Amino acid sequence: MKKYSHIILLITIFVSLILLITIPGVCVRGAKSGILLWFDTIVPTLFPFFVVTRLIIDLNLCPDRLMPFYPVFVGMLSGYPAGAMTIGEMIRRGRISKTNGQILMIFCNNASPVFMISYVSCYCLKDAAGKYVIWLSVISASMITAFMVNIFYRTVYKKGGLFPYEPANKIPASYKTGNISLYSLFEQVVMKSCEVLLMIGAYIIIFSIAANIILLLPLPDIISVLISGFLEITTGLSLLNGATPSFSVHAGCVLAAAICGFGGVSALLQTKSAIKASGLSISVYFIHKIICAALSGIICFIILIR
Repeated sequence: MKKYSHIILLITIFVSLILLITIPGVCVRGAKSGILLWFDTIVPTLFPFFVVTRLIIDLNLCPDRLMPFYPVFVGMLSGYPAGAMTIGEMIRRGRISKTNGQILMIFCNNASPVFMISYVSCYCLKDAAGKYVIWLSVISASMITAFMVNIFYRTVYKKGGLFPYEPANKIPASYKTGNISLYSLFEQVVMKSCEVLLMIGAYIIIFSIAANIILLLPLPDIISVLISGFLEITTGLSLLNGATPSFSVHAGCVLAAAICGFGGVSALLQTKSAIKASGLSISVYFIHKIICAALSGIICFIILIR
């Protein structure tokens, strides 16, 4: 298996080098759009959340019984990958179990409501009247998926249960901050937040380049949107701005809901960076998001045909 992975990696590197040489303009345009997206939107939106949420967890500012609800608030408010990062920190500090963290990841790590309502519905689809449809579809699908996964864990593995209370004395000794000064703790939090943001920016740039290369292919609009959105959600959904005349607005909404339900490979790798060392499985998360994407599209279709 490792041999095949090595071969695939070599082929990918070789193809990437050829593309960088033969179509440098497209690659530069994709890199610029990725950098602008990261600098103008991701950094000012996520950096304050990363710092504040990590400080709240490290300083035990949230009551123990409310702590399991905390990633729900963070994730639904700020979007990828703040929810995953919060859940990862809580697992590393013994606040929740890995099983419950894996379940919480389903509906605590989606695109933000502002992104789905303002950018996708109002800007990309120009559907201000139904601006809440995509957001409601994704949130409903996430909750249904989490409910089904929770039942599966309870039935097969005899464990699970959302929002469990796990007392603070379960926090590993290596994560207690009593002997660390507040300034040193703040520095650590800022450095870790910057590290995660840089990794997120790298993934956004890489997949923004890939999405722009996809646009060169002679594909139908709906296929271009689907493939580009699968790679990088923002770049793919931006194509709906000019693609909807070739298919109905309702079809565009269903497609957008499915793409938002999945989040894109770029968001998947951002999430992987955010949950590093937490013990959570990115493969299991990927399966959950595929289910969520299918349900998001189905729910959106049902809402629109009523």
